[in-house]
Amino acid sequence: MFERHRDLLAKDTLLVVEGQVSMDEYSGGFKMSAERIYNIDQARGTFASRVEIDVDAALATTGFGAVAPLPRPDAVRALLGR
Repeated sequence: MFERHRDLLAKDTLLVVEGQVSMDEYSGGFKMSAERIYNIDQARGTFASRVEIDVDAALATTGFGAVAPLPRPDAVRALLGR
């Protein structure tokens, strides 16, 4: 994954990462296994028609929202250029 997306890793570059979030048993926090990585232009092209956020209710009550607050709908529209 790193080698395939190395060119996207640059200071002050906004990236969108698609993957699975799970509990990290070592740290007690969360970890994410990336499946796809997009720069902002690629993300707009891929997800411009919709944004889907799927949060497990059990995770939402364990502080997940404090770690990664859900964006306001108007912020998502602005990000997608709508």
